[in-house]
Amino acid sequence: MLLFRQICLSSAYSSQSYYLYSQRSLRMCLNNHVNEQQATNASPRDSVELKKILRKQIRSKLSDMSAEELRKESQLVWDRLFQLEDYKTARSIGVFLSMPQGEILTDSLLLNASQEGKHIYVPQVGRNFEKSEMELVRVETTGIKETSLTTGTFADKTLFHSAWPRNKWGIPEPPPDSLLQAAAPGDLDVLIVPGLAFDAFGNRLGQGKGYYDRFISRMLAPNVKHPRLIAVGLQCQLLSDEMTIPINAHDRPIDLILLPQQSIIRN
Repeated sequence: MLLFRQICLSSAYSSQSYYLYSQRSLRMCLNNHVNEQQATNASPRDSVELKKILRKQIRSKLSDMSAEELRKESQLVWDRLFQLEDYKTARSIGVFLSMPQGEILTDSLLLNASQEGKHIYVPQVGRNFEKSEMELVRVETTGIKETSLTTGTFADKTLFHSAWPRNKWGIPEPPPDSLLQAAAPGDLDVLIVPGLAFDAFGNRLGQGKGYYDRFISRMLAPNVKHPRLIAVGLQCQLLSDEMTIPINAHDRPIDLILLPQQSIIRN
C-alpha cells in the first residue's frame, strides 16, 4: 500500500483538470522568479516544458546555497540513511559521485560505506553522453581514510576517485579503459539515486538525460533481487505542497526520498 499519494499525469485526467494543474504549477514557478516568457511559452499539456521550468527554478535555489549549508544539509541526509535497516544490512550499494557544485555531497557516504565493508558501485557513462546509457561499476575503496570527517572535508589523496578524469559535468568517473565489474541485475542491495527536484507525493525530477531511469529499468529485471531505490537531496529541492512534478511513462518510481528535514516513503 502506498504511504504517499502519487499524482500521475495520464489520460485518466480530464483536459480541464490537467489544464488547472498546469496553470497552478506555472503560477508557482512565476512566484519563484522563473522568467515569465518561459512560463507563458509552456503549453498546458506539455510536461516537458513544465519540467524545464522546474529545473531552472531549483538550480537557481541550489546556486544560492553556501558551502557550509551544503555540507550541513548533506550530513543530515546521510545521518538519516545510516539509521535505515536497508542500509545497515546492505552488502552492496550504488552511489553517485557529486557534481562540483549544486548537489548533495556524497563523500561522507562513500567513507561510511567503505568502513562498513560494503561493495561500492559508482556511475560510468563514458565518452558518448548522448546515448543516455550508464553503468555502475564496482570500485576498490581501500584508499579511503578518515582524515577530516568532523569538518566535512576530505584530503583528495584519501578518495579512490581523486585521480580519475572528470566528465563533461566535472564529475569524477572511472577511466574508459579501466577493467571494472559492471553491476548486473541482482547485484545491488541499495541504489542511491540523485535528483534535481522532489515533491511531497514522492515523485522525482532528474537532470533530464534519463540515465537513472534507464539503469533502474535494467536492474528491475524479473526473477532477480531488486535494489531498494533511495533518492537523496537538499531541502530546497523539495517543491511546495501545492506543486507536483509531471510524471511520464518512462519515469521510474522511487521507494524512499531522504531530505535533511524529512523522509518521503513509498512502501
